Amino acid sequence: MERFFQITNKYRRLALFGWCMTSIANAQPLEKLNILQSDYPKAIYFRYVEGSAANPNIPYERWEKRWSKLDGMIVKALDEEVPGRSDEAQRKFVKYKQRNPQKLMLLHFNGNARDPNYRPSDYPARAWTYFVGTYSQQPLARNTQTIRVDDTDVFRVNHGKRAKYNDDVAIVPLTENKELNWAQAEQVQLLSINPVQSTITVKRSQYGTKARDYKNGVYLAPHVAQAPYKKSSTQSLWRYNFANLDAKEAPSLILANELLSLFKSGQALESFDGIAFDVLADSRGRKHHSRQTPIDYHLDGKFNQLDINAQSQYRLGVKQLLQKLRHSFGDNKILIADGNQLSQQREITLLNGIESEEWPNYGDPDLNQWSTGINRHRYWTQFSRTPSLNVIKIGLPNPSQNYNQEGIRKLKVAAALLTDAVISPAYKSNGKALHKWPELHSNGHYDWLGKPITTMKYYIVESKARVLISESKPRIDFTKPSILLKRKGRSIKHSIDIELTESSGVVISAEVMSHSTLAKDRISYLTLTRQEDIKLKASSWTGSSPFIARFYFDNLPKGTTTLILESDAEYLTIKNLKITPGAEIAYRLFDNGIIIANPTASAQTLPDNFLPETKIPRPLRIAKKSATLIKVKSR
Repeated sequence: MERFFQITNKYRRLALFGWCMTSIANAQPLEKLNILQSDYPKAIYFRYVEGSAANPNIPYERWEKRWSKLDGMIVKALDEEVPGRSDEAQRKFVKYKQRNPQKLMLLHFNGNARDPNYRPSDYPARAWTYFVGTYSQQPLARNTQTIRVDDTDVFRVNHGKRAKYNDDVAIVPLTENKELNWAQAEQVQLLSINPVQSTITVKRSQYGTKARDYKNGVYLAPHVAQAPYKKSSTQSLWRYNFANLDAKEAPSLILANELLSLFKSGQALESFDGIAFDVLADSRGRKHHSRQTPIDYHLDGKFNQLDINAQSQYRLGVKQLLQKLRHSFGDNKILIADGNQLSQQREITLLNGIESEEWPNYGDPDLNQWSTGINRHRYWTQFSRTPSLNVIKIGLPNPSQNYNQEGIRKLKVAAALLTDAVISPAYKSNGKALHKWPELHSNGHYDWLGKPITTMKYYIVESKARVLISESKPRIDFTKPSILLKRKGRSIKHSIDIELTESSGVVISAEVMSHSTLAKDRISYLTLTRQEDIKLKASSWTGSSPFIARFYFDNLPKGTTTLILESDAEYLTIKNLKITPGAEIAYRLFDNGIIIANPTASAQTLPDNFLPETKIPRPLRIAKKSATLIKVKSR
């Protein structure tokens, strides 16, 4: 069983380079795409376009006219998550790209789980992730549907929030030595559970597998699954087991081959510009929200240290998938993935960027973690593979109890303009169609801002507060110009006491670097969390190249505030740490306008000497948690 987690150098070379000789089409060089040109704003459609594309009653010409205003789209064009997307919708997408080669077309693909009815024979049973299961109490005949088991509590029916579904279950034959024979596994659908009789009833021979007689009994393991995307569906999406690195059955290699075959010359997606992976996590946990039963990554029917070892290798499988795609695509295709949270993508040398499907983070309707989102996108823009392409999807925000919804939307648009990210509007603001957001066009022109004159700049509204910094616990003098921190245990962790003479916003900036002796190209996180309120957290990525990270905390109280510094880096270098009181305003100048963002909880008035070389209203007042885009000639 140890080979389950290993891949020999011979197989590794075959896995990574076996497809390099395959012809991967690229009808239009990436540098010709409008979205990669230097004019702003940059905007594309997200999956909003799919419903009408999948409707055969909507003629192509009418559909194209509706969705041709922005510079491309990210779309579901396969059936791995939503059945039917490989038909009419895909036909429209392919035709659209052929007629509009200068517009971006990325395949949206679920990197976590898939509908098992989509190409079921391609994946062996051990390519999926399962909960620790249970055993049958007797041999099993091929026509038996009701099975007496040791423990019915491991199974679930009618669960899920968005759509209800039952467990799907792998029936794994036992050998005479009571070992699990995964090569002969059968997939079944769970119909019902009878805890009183200790039985479950299943539908046999599902998903391309066949029922057999199992004279030695069976082991039954429920799939770790994702709820159906469509509310009307009852079919769950099965999670890949990227911890399985075996060259013959690793889902990362099977999936890479599958996608590469679709992008080959003459195949369905040859004209697409690349892939946007949805929910492709860097790591996965040992449990799942649907139950307390642990996950059996090692697939030996129990949870132990082998599963903990396997879980730590999940990211290696994800990297294996991305490596194989990148080696075959070269730099002719774009690869991006979700990057909202610390558990999401870190493969910055393989990916062209990230998509923030909720910005800056999930569950932050007030954008209190503004600096986290800014650091994240600045880091990926600066260090990701070129051409860099980062996307901020701006969907209908969660209701805020404190701030105007339109102001929050403007602040997210500002974040994209400040960090070179692409804007993806995903709801009608004030009833306006997606392409009619006021920031996206001027007099019918969608690149009206022109080229950026500056990078992102900062203006700190002066505060009367004075700030002192105390040594950390354990003792570190953060007033030194350069500090080297070393991990102890699972992370670097220190506390920093900041003393303010009166309430004020605080800006913390530093040049940061990190590295690991085991994974030199792996980036690490750095977080600063307010001990008094753990929801107030600011974070940044760090790596082997220096990066200026900025952390903003709004309205810290008079007196002492304790910040917890934490990183999973093996070594972390901090240089020129500065702590400045005041409210931080961010801005950027373009040929034909200025974007100014106020992420603070108070309206801010900028003085007459703010950007004196420009013709903007003076003094300029910006509402709390909002932004303004002023159309001016900046030169």
